[in-house]
Amino acid sequence: MDSGPDAEVTAHLLKFVEQTTEFVGCPTRGGRILYLNPAAQKRIGVVEIEGLSLVDLFPPEAFGLLTTTSCARSCCARAHGAARSW
Repeated sequence: MDSGPDAEVTAHLLKFVEQTTEFVGCPTRGGRILYLNPAAQKRIGVVEIEGLSLVDLFPPEAFGLLTTTSCARSCCARAHGAARSW
């Protein structure tokens, strides 16, 4: 990892995400899972995330809410000229 203020902030954020009891995950735009923190892995009962997608994690009826929430956040971030951390 690089040194400097940005690297320090990144290290603190990563530590927080790894230690929180909240479900934290990161999918690609296509729905492939890139990352699940330990709490998320425990909650859904997986150790390996390779090959997982959002379809594997959420019931079909959840996709309307997920899409609406993601779009609202994306639009808000664009309106403010930068990506937001939610």
